[in-house]
Amino acid sequence: MKWKRLNKIGNILIQDNLDDGLGIRNTREYLAKTFREFARTVASYYDVTEDIPFAYREKQTSPILFLSFAKNSDAIFAEFPVRRNLNGEESHGWVDYWIVYGKTIILVETKHSWQSMKRDTIRQDSQNKWREVISQVNNIVPTADLVWKGQNLVRIGLQSIPLFIGSDSIHGRKLDIPSKNDVKNIFDEVYRSLLPKPNWGALWVLHNNLCKPTELKKDKRKRSECYPAVMLFAHAVS
Repeated sequence: MKWKRLNKIGNILIQDNLDDGLGIRNTREYLAKTFREFARTVASYYDVTEDIPFAYREKQTSPILFLSFAKNSDAIFAEFPVRRNLNGEESHGWVDYWIVYGKTIILVETKHSWQSMKRDTIRQDSQNKWREVISQVNNIVPTADLVWKGQNLVRIGLQSIPLFIGSDSIHGRKLDIPSKNDVKNIFDEVYRSLLPKPNWGALWVLHNNLCKPTELKKDKRKRSECYPAVMLFAHAVS
């Protein structure tokens, strides 16, 4: 793994443990392109709004993911209808994204959670959502209408986990910004801890100009947070 610098955006790192298989090489290339585009899209949004969209919930992060997926897709559709096998019985359902990339059809289910920079173990909520997204991917029935023209089918469970710094690390408008190594240590621990194990992960450490305190109101109390990094983890199966 080597850090890659994106000018005025920050540094990204990709952990790729994907095994070769039908459509996997295309998927590897597509995920890397998408993650770089994700960083660029968030940075462009911040330039206009001075806000970080992934600091919110899954629904607020979804449009940024869609734009990032679409940039390198030949075709993309959100909330695509699928058949699911639930406890041996088939039922109708939806998958978050249906994507055409070259000769590969990629189905993506997504989840979103958070991780404090002061916590060196994964939150149970993140683990629960990871298991849920993997289950959603595994129960998709690979019906003929999902692919055509001899394309390969790959299913991906994807979870975004922003890292945040709370008020106790923010002094006025000055931050105790963590180093790349500090952030990578948390990334490595989460990668090791998620079960089932991811086979792909990515880390973006934001440029300092994108990491400014945001004042929040919660339970009538004011609190400041900033988001120095975001992690993406994927489990891809063909």
